[in-house]
Formats: sequence, C-alpha cells, structure tokens
Amino acid sequence: MRALLAAAVSLAVGACSGVPYQLSEAPKFSDPAVSGIVRTVFTESKLPGTGLISQIKAAHPISRGDWLLCMKSNDPAQTRRYALYFVGNKLVHWQLAAQVDACEDEAYSPVT
Repeated sequence: MRALLAAAVSLAVGACSGVPYQLSEAPKFSDPAVSGIVRTVFTESKLPGTGLISQIKAAHPISRGDWLLCMKSNDPAQTRRYALYFVGNKLVHWQLAAQVDACEDEAYSPVT
C-alpha cells in the first residue's frame, strides 16, 4: 500500500515539472467578443458613468489569467478599479484590482 502511495505521489510531482507553461496569445480589444465582455463586466460591476479601460498587459504570474485589462469609471468620485483576467480571448476571472495588478498606474481610455 505504501509503495502504491509513493508511486502516485511521484507521478503527481513529476507531472508538474514537465513542459514549461506557455502564455496564451494576448486578447485583442478589437475583437468584438472581448469588447463585449468588457461592456458586460462594466454593467455587472454597477460602476456609475462611462467605462474606461487600460491597455491589455501581461498579468502578474500569481494572477488567474495570462493577460490583464484594468477598468474603471469616468466618474471622478469613483475610485474603484477592476482587473479582468484573460487567457486568450476568454475572460477567466474579474475582481476588484489588487495592488499587484498596478491598475492605479495605468493610463485609461474610453471603451469604444
């Protein structure tokens, strides 16, 4: 029984050290699916005003996705920023931006 458990653990650990992770292709905001996702998240976040977004950039390695887009409102009284995480053109998670996302340092432009 111990030998079987040891073999299972060895296989599991060995699987993690295989081929290095390859980043997905960066999403393109010009893709209607991506721009639609951003509009949907802006609506679901219930931010006032009009949506503003950053450029798409590589996400921090601890993030849930490969790529990050920051979003905020054009309302100056609203300081919340959201991080949208993508793998390719697929949104995998969105949340209030964390410090590691560095959304405060981004330049924003209107969602078109």
